[in-house]
Amino acid sequence: MFVSLTGVALGFPQTTQALFAPRAAGAQGPGPGFQAAPAIEPLGGGPTIGADGAVALARQAKLDAIVSSVTLPARPNQPITVALGSGGERPSLLYVDPYRSEILPARAPQGRPRGIDWEGLHGGDALGPVWRFLVFLVGFLPLLFAVTGVSMWFKKRAARMPMGKPIA
Repeated sequence: MFVSLTGVALGFPQTTQALFAPRAAGAQGPGPGFQAAPAIEPLGGGPTIGADGAVALARQAKLDAIVSSVTLPARPNQPITVALGSGGERPSLLYVDPYRSEILPARAPQGRPRGIDWEGLHGGDALGPVWRFLVFLVGFLPLLFAVTGVSMWFKKRAARMPMGKPIA
């Protein structure tokens, strides 16, 4: 259940932020534990770069990093997000302005608590080897339920009495 809830928190960050990290009225920026992409001002009618251009800019910024994913913006005021990783570390995010072809400066939260590490809790990295093993086992539960459900269905079907046979 907990892994499912953390998956929802990762899938719907704005909703989770509203539920678990309420802010005072008028506060700016995301709540603790959430990383929000900076807003950009779209340029009308100008050429924009795509995913390839954003990856090229990100590689220029961090030469030794490996690109793990690229997220294109859903709205005109959002940047392209490039996730870069090196070695076994978690990827760092770079935001690229598609209108101006530049990497946006990272905004570090000031005076905020660290917050909840949703990715670490969901993936098993946050609480040590025992938690990691439990999360690993939880990944096999859907397979276990599917196999036992099908086997129970076959047993019930085999035990069913045919309707055309008279009872003696």
